[in-house]
Amino acid sequence: MRILIVSTYPLDKGPSQRFRIGQYLSAIKKAGHSVEYHAFFDEEAYQVLYRSGKFWTKVKHLIRGFSKRLLLTTRLYRYDCLWIQREASIIGPPTLAFIARFLFRKRLVFDFDDAIWLPNYTEANARFHRLKSYWKVRYLIKWSHQVIAGNEFLADFARQYNSQVTVIPTVVDTETYYLPNGSKGLTEIPTVGWTGSISTVPHLASILPILNEVPAEIPFRMLVISNSDPAFTDFDYEFRQWDKEREIQDLNEMDIGIMPLPDNEWTRGKCGFKAIQYMSLGIPTIASPVGMNQQLIDHGRNGILSSTPEEWKASLMLLLTDTERRQALGKSGRSTIESHYSVSSQCSKLIEALVGEEDLLT
Repeated sequence: MRILIVSTYPLDKGPSQRFRIGQYLSAIKKAGHSVEYHAFFDEEAYQVLYRSGKFWTKVKHLIRGFSKRLLLTTRLYRYDCLWIQREASIIGPPTLAFIARFLFRKRLVFDFDDAIWLPNYTEANARFHRLKSYWKVRYLIKWSHQVIAGNEFLADFARQYNSQVTVIPTVVDTETYYLPNGSKGLTEIPTVGWTGSISTVPHLASILPILNEVPAEIPFRMLVISNSDPAFTDFDYEFRQWDKEREIQDLNEMDIGIMPLPDNEWTRGKCGFKAIQYMSLGIPTIASPVGMNQQLIDHGRNGILSSTPEEWKASLMLLLTDTERRQALGKSGRSTIESHYSVSSQCSKLIEALVGEEDLLT
């Protein structure tokens, strides 16, 4: 099958593109299918997209992106399947999907890993958000031969419009990339770590009072890995600029990984990826019992779920003082990811969703 993949960002930049597309490509090709990826934004656009200002530069890149999509419509006859990851264009209606599905009669597969039917935007791009056409998500779901959802919350939303829905979580490569370093628990002062984009820093900020309180009783080092320094005041932490080349090395410095989340409709649509990253590296994880975290973490067996400030403090105190407990949770967490949230565990399911059962049998 000839598969055309479209999404918003370059393949190695956006996490959705990197983890829900990029790491499957070799396996899809090995299964005998050809794949071609087209991003709406190129590398140059990605560098300015989330910066404040640069309005006309962003307009230029929008025009360039739509020009590429227009050209792509003239080539749709070459493909058997159009796989849309989140959206084909960052604003506007689902034109490419409509043309592929109803004019060229191509197989349409829609994959989403966030509650993208809800308005969610950065202040840097507030002027554009009314052009997002959030309603298009429902139509992409309705028109698709197959919908791939990142968790059950998203799948329940999709099933209102289409019965052909498959849940495939966001996963990691546990065989060649996400490998524990085996030295956790050997440092005198443990490291508590958090990783995420600057847009999710408020989640971490919600437990800063606890993170400030605990060191008075048990010392620890706080590591924050992000694309931008959150510039916390009155809080002692080490900032590490996110770097793809150092990603695993930096994460492996953590003895405990944390994932606080507020409980709302947007966060229930999250796919628990921070926790998946921590657990894949054998890092014992403390997370809020929100959305997919409740399916991912079996409380007390492969991680810890904490809701209230009191629970967060107790969980941190427990793991900071009990090295053996940290190691046991880390080992169990790693096993969970290998079994259910690894590329190898989900690869055949993804290929089946893309090509359909009939094509698998022929």
